[in-house]
Amino acid sequence: MPTIRSATPADAGAILEIYAPFITGTCITFETEVPSIGEFAARIGSIAKSYPYLVSEMDGKIVGYAYASKHRERAAYRFSADVSVYVAPEYHRQGVGRALYTKLFDMLREQGIYTVFAGITLPNEKSAGLHKALGFIEVGVYHNVGYKLGKWLDVIWMGKALKEYDDPEIEFIVEKEPSAAAIEQISSVIMTYAGSYFSDNFADDVRTDAPYQRLCYLKNGEEIISGIMFTCLDGYPHITAMVTKRDYRGKGYGKRLMRHFVDYVTGLGFHGIELYAWSEKTKPVCASTQAFYKGTGFVVESEHMGLWAPNMITVKMKMSW
Repeated sequence: MPTIRSATPADAGAILEIYAPFITGTCITFETEVPSIGEFAARIGSIAKSYPYLVSEMDGKIVGYAYASKHRERAAYRFSADVSVYVAPEYHRQGVGRALYTKLFDMLREQGIYTVFAGITLPNEKSAGLHKALGFIEVGVYHNVGYKLGKWLDVIWMGKALKEYDDPEIEFIVEKEPSAAAIEQISSVIMTYAGSYFSDNFADDVRTDAPYQRLCYLKNGEEIISGIMFTCLDGYPHITAMVTKRDYRGKGYGKRLMRHFVDYVTGLGFHGIELYAWSEKTKPVCASTQAFYKGTGFVVESEHMGLWAPNMITVKMKMSW
């Protein structure tokens, strides 16, 4: 099985052995002269400062590589990238290109890239087929855009969305040791919308429980717009509070935060989340809250009378995967 790792400038010679025949004998690349190993090493180092550059090895030999690069110079293009993959001909149809791209796309998502593009010289059924199989769609064709090996060449551009097109400037942040500023912001929102359910000293209570409490939230500049308070005890992460500021409600930020939260706790090795909420049988206004949780994958596991207050029904909700 091939292994994938990040490339270094020291890999330039081995990568160039794969790439050089595509330069000298095909129109797959528009490069016409084979660069020196030093020039190619400098390229790898330059690209790797900003984007992933990966190699695939089998039995200690580099058999393929893939990398991303800047799509265009203008700032508004910064959430898009161009991608390329090359595999030694004797290792075609062994899943090398697919594995490289899969790893590359995962890294680009983490980097905040939303869309990737690939330019393919026509005709090239193998490359076009690989890209289609990985979810790329045709964007358009540049006709007669290049001239190499005595002929004019068309290039098809294909694109693939890597993630949902939400607001890229909204950050997801986790605080294992909640900061005073974050506690104050989230607590103030909770007290504004749900103050009757909590003590007047809610923020102080959170600070007291700080060794157990964690925060995750979406942040727009310095403003926390949606947040979750949670603990990681007794085998399941437990949500103690979740809130979204009024101006940001109904715009999908709560569901976006929950998706990030699920990804985060999955990365910690958990396979579920639980929470307690007021039952709509006791508080009809809580129906929308339960509907939200159900819409993100939670199910009601049990009901409890008097858990938080006499004559009040709470429900235990759980999401598992």
